[in-house]
Amino acid sequence: NVTGVPRFAILNRAIAGLRYPLRKYNPPRLLRFLRRTGLARLQERIRLANTRPMGARPEMAPETRALLRDYFRDDVEALQETAGRDLAAWLK
Repeated sequence: NVTGVPRFAILNRAIAGLRYPLRKYNPPRLLRFLRRTGLARLQERIRLANTRPMGARPEMAPETRALLRDYFRDDVEALQETAGRDLAAWLK
């Protein structure tokens, strides 16, 4: 299974919002209707089209990375103390 990230979060929530109530209440006649008409397949096609693979993200510009690292440095160091973990990799 390839993990993916939704391109459009609102579309992903709308699709998921349709799927879960149907599974929860499981009206058999409605499910048969959706399968017969192809609407269930359409929903899955939309979900797949709205998903991009995890590795497909563009690289962050080095200047942006440096800016964010400097901006969050104090927060990362505070979290490091609170959690008692070494988070130095976050500051590289």
